Amino acid sequence: PHMPPDPAMAAVNALNILHNDGFTHALVLPVDMPLMTETALRSLIMAEAPAVSYATQPLPFFASLQAVMELKCYPVSLKRLLRELNARQIPMPESDLIFVNTNTPEEWESVRSRLETD
Repeated sequence: PHMPPDPAMAAVNALNILHNDGFTHALVLPVDMPLMTETALRSLIMAEAPAVSYATQPLPFFASLQAVMELKCYPVSLKRLLRELNARQIPMPESDLIFVNTNTPEEWESVRSRLETD
């Protein structure tokens, strides 16, 4: 049976491809976080560290691709990847709603309803 890729390995593979294509940094953001804000993403980018994430969330994160290439081993989780990169953890934004995932139609509908009432 086909096993889904490990998220950490998928991230490392994608970052390796970006590095090979000449990119120097990457902002890793899941596609299922529709409430994520530009301000929150800019906070990661502006933190001036080889790797940066929010204190209690492994995603999104911003990383130097050179730091990723220098890893001695490949981590088994995104949290471990960030630990291996010695990622700086910055304070969480005022609202943790921006980290809501929408993986199911019900979750998506809940977010849509929330947006319509705001």
